[in-house]
Amino acid sequence: MRTGGRISGRSALQEAGVALRHFSVRKIIGSFAVDNFRSRRVMEKLGMTFERTEESVKFDGSETFKTNMFSKTLNDDKI
Repeated sequence: MRTGGRISGRSALQEAGVALRHFSVRKIIGSFAVDNFRSRRVMEKLGMTFERTEESVKFDGSETFKTNMFSKTLNDDKI
């Protein structure tokens, strides 16, 4: 499971590089449940920083939970 998080994080940054080059994307944003410490660590290792905490709703609408929002501003020389 740990490897999957690193791979998906790395893949996300690679896709961000493609978006930057082809679509002029300048910022990526990610969110995760506040108690998901592994996701937080992946985002931090990718150079993303905390923006805010929000309230989210499960897909089935059964309950709400807090999520942390992280972001990274992209530069041509960093991808």
